[in-house]
Amino acid sequence: MCFATIGLALGASAATATTAGMMAVSTAISAATAIAQYQAQQAAYKAQQQQFNQNKLLAQRSMLEQARQVAMREEQERYAASDKIMQSNIAAAKAKGRHVLQSNLLATCLY
Repeated sequence: MCFATIGLALGASAATATTAGMMAVSTAISAATAIAQYQAQQAAYKAQQQQFNQNKLLAQRSMLEQARQVAMREEQERYAASDKIMQSNIAAAKAKGRHVLQSNLLATCLY
């Protein structure tokens, strides 16, 4: 009875009103389902895009942290090399000082 009313409202004849009403309701249900699917896909897309953006940000932060750690390591290695050179220079100066002292002692003993 309800389908016939819809069919008549759409301008169908009394003989085809029920069929026309059923087709109209079926089309409306299909359209509503398509809209709901589209909205669900849009929501899924937005969630995926948000996850992608978050992963991208985390990857960028990780790369920056790795670069920072590499720079710190290189700086530590430069300091270590500088310290090693300084220690070597100190040892050479001490050795030279001992040699000069020994030479002076030897020279004073000989005279």
